[in-house]
Amino acid sequence: MSDEVIAELRREIDALRARVFELEGAQRAGSEAAAPATRIEDARVSRRNLLGKAGAVAAAGVAGAVVGSGARAQPAGAVNGDPLILGGAAVNECTFATALLIHNYEDAYGFAVLDTGGPNPGLGYISAYSRKRASGKNMPAFRGDAEASNAFYGTATNVPALFGTCTGSAGVQGNCTGDGPAGVIGASTTTTGVWGLAMKNGIGVLAQSTGGPGVDASSSSGYGVHAVSGSSYGVYGESTSSYGVRGRSSNSTGVRGETSGSGATGVHGISGSGAGVLGQATSGPGVYGAATSGDAIRAVGGTGRGLYATADGQAAVEGAAVSGPGVTGTSSSGYGVWGDSQDLYGVQGTSENSIGVFAVSTHDRGLRATSGGREAIEAIGKSYGATFQGKSAAVKLVPQTTAGKPTSGSHARGELLCDKDGVLWFCTAGGLTGGTWKKVSLV
Repeated sequence: MSDEVIAELRREIDALRARVFELEGAQRAGSEAAAPATRIEDARVSRRNLLGKAGAVAAAGVAGAVVGSGARAQPAGAVNGDPLILGGAAVNECTFATALLIHNYEDAYGFAVLDTGGPNPGLGYISAYSRKRASGKNMPAFRGDAEASNAFYGTATNVPALFGTCTGSAGVQGNCTGDGPAGVIGASTTTTGVWGLAMKNGIGVLAQSTGGPGVDASSSSGYGVHAVSGSSYGVYGESTSSYGVRGRSSNSTGVRGETSGSGATGVHGISGSGAGVLGQATSGPGVYGAATSGDAIRAVGGTGRGLYATADGQAAVEGAAVSGPGVTGTSSSGYGVWGDSQDLYGVQGTSENSIGVFAVSTHDRGLRATSGGREAIEAIGKSYGATFQGKSAAVKLVPQTTAGKPTSGSHARGELLCDKDGVLWFCTAGGLTGGTWKKVSLV
């Protein structure tokens, strides 16, 4: 024991002596038959019996107060150097730090708080167990309230600073009702700020909100949310009226999904009636997919659209790939890729060194285009406008339903057609009443 602690205890003893003498004087004034009070020996106290004498003096002071007042004993508050007083209106005060030192004891808790009738808390320096109460007034095992700082703050080197487990609810739950940033904040300089682990069919981190985002994550240089799963979804979002998962970014990707397995999906969206994955952008791509060997973007729809994207001034869907298709669409009975536009291209494919749009079909047409007002297909090339090659023939002209040249309607120079009888006609001058046609003679 240090000399400072001994000096403090001596000061406490002197104060208790003064109180005892005061109480003894009041007792003698109230009773003439009272015996003279015995003074406590004013001598130096050894380190061995210093604490014992301090407890004895404290007990004498309390006893004198009881005799002098004639009232029932009331719990007194402990001060520096006194034992801990429990129950009633006891207030334990001190002006020095209080420490509980545990030496070579690792089989149970160091300091525990638990309900009567409940099981003992688990291993820990400070442990608490809150049992289920029949009255329904259940209390948390640990609770912290703070106005301007952290209610709970933990730091750790290689393990979680705050770890919570639960069998039927949340292991860790944080509520924020004011203007604070969040109910639970996880911060880390080199590893994970908040880490949730679910062993079987549970959810590692569950976020629910009635008005705002369930999870709001921001990052200056890395991922706002990084989720990894061995056999299921890394991030799973569900909503009844809004977005299940929403990502925002000022300079990079709002939502990014990665997968290394064959046939797996980086981002998978499912919807019963709306869009499974919705991408919107004011200046960049609404949905951007990149792949090194597989599909950059792959959408599959049952009865609705596999992928639906809208954009104001840029491409609604943009796909880029190193060696595979940038965008691929498959369908069992409908369109694999459907593009719709009022004023611009419904589907546009660009390539620097290869084919801009490539269409392949096993049993039907590789590419089919229809138009209600103008050409179904317009081809403009630096050398040839179009190159045709076929096993049976390079080009097939579907015969008209009438014989002879057209005699009505708007036509333009350069048109070529095959009439009902298989005769070829070429338009040499356009016009609104049929134009000028010449028969092509085949030798």
